Amino acid sequence: MRVVVLANLNLPKMVGLMLAGILAVAILTKAPELRAQGESVAKFEVASVKPSPPLQLPLVAPIRMGMSIDAARVDIRLMSLRDLIIVAFRIKPYQLPGTPDWMTTEVFDIVATIPAGVSRATVPEMLQSLLAERFGLRIRRESKEMPVYALTVAKGGPKLREVPPDDPEAEPVSPKAPKGGLIAGVGGMTDSVPVRVGPAGNRGAAAGSVFDSRGNPTAESLRMEIPKATMARFANILTSMVDRPVVDRTGLTGTYDIGFDAPSQNVTRAVMAPMPGKIPRVAPPPDAGPYGVTAADPSGGGSIFQSVQSLGLRLEKDRAAIETIVIEHIEKTPTGN
Repeated sequence: MRVVVLANLNLPKMVGLMLAGILAVAILTKAPELRAQGESVAKFEVASVKPSPPLQLPLVAPIRMGMSIDAARVDIRLMSLRDLIIVAFRIKPYQLPGTPDWMTTEVFDIVATIPAGVSRATVPEMLQSLLAERFGLRIRRESKEMPVYALTVAKGGPKLREVPPDDPEAEPVSPKAPKGGLIAGVGGMTDSVPVRVGPAGNRGAAAGSVFDSRGNPTAESLRMEIPKATMARFANILTSMVDRPVVDRTGLTGTYDIGFDAPSQNVTRAVMAPMPGKIPRVAPPPDAGPYGVTAADPSGGGSIFQSVQSLGLRLEKDRAAIETIVIEHIEKTPTGN
């Protein structure tokens, strides 16, 4: 599995830039646990950990970022400690609250070797060991009640087309991009789902571009199509579009082909992958207009709720106990290689 990333920071290219790395991590962290008999604490055979070198701006050459695995070699580029912890413990960003800014802005390059005979499905556990040994990470798990949206079935029942689930043993296949649209990894690093984003109204068939050259949406609404998703995964995708976690309470157990039009600011929020701390984000211009992310209410202001209702589902405000990770100790600087 190789990740090659191109450094063009307008939104359409940035989405593609991050997608390969995010899906590489997602494929890894979805893999079943296949540990060798008698294996205890998973550790890399050898690992080099270094602060990422400064980037020369403006970026004019291809760069690599995220995680890739090639045979027994794990190559991590420009990943923050916060992102590494999220991958290592297979959690969502909202499960790691209250981290200092430097855990996001300071980024590292890690090259490590998986021991012979050990499945790469254990790489997250190996990252846990590396973070403990090299950064002195100590954590505790804590249940915390927080505001959520409950995803439920609306009156009249769901309006979803059920499809056969993917073969869990097969390599994931990314869907084809619609005309004028793109494929984006949505849902976070540990369970990213490739979705189609295209012009609203015509199921991805219309011409044109969904984002302009500066990365601003070109319409008030965009269409998002998810070829195959469980309700748990759909709730995870919705979490990336709104202002609080979404928990699945539909009781639906199938796999569905889901397509809906949504406000462009919510779609932009979902596909705008976080950039490493040493790469500046490209801010939209002051005159981004009514569809620009600067003028958008990330909660959707009610419109995203209408999008969900078009599927025969509802998003309802609620509270729920969420397991979180509390960092008790971590060092800024890793121990020597």
